[in-house]
Amino acid sequence: MVKDETPGLVPNPTNRRDRAKLFATVIGFAVVLLLLFIAFAIPALCIWAAVDAASQPEWAFEAVGTTKTLWIVLPIVGVFVCFVGIIAAVLWFTNYKPRVVDATRRGPGFGPRTA
Repeated sequence: MVKDETPGLVPNPTNRRDRAKLFATVIGFAVVLLLLFIAFAIPALCIWAAVDAASQPEWAFEAVGTTKTLWIVLPIVGVFVCFVGIIAAVLWFTNYKPRVVDATRRGPGFGPRTA
């Protein structure tokens, strides 16, 4: 009778442990990469929101009933206060920026638009 000595066909507990360690290492590495991405993405998003707000004219903010200073300071301060920066950046890009850009297109001298 010929014995099959092909590696990997016979279960080897040591090999299973090695695979489990490798799997844990890969998962750990992926988690670290994800956390690093989040650690750099959050401040970048907040800074982007503040710079974008700073590029708009002051009168456009007044036309929509807010202030330019608020939308420059809030995302920057929010970087250091839990998720306030993310919330401020999301609010800027989804709610306030479209209104400020619309006011900029209408031009100065027009008050707040009422529906």
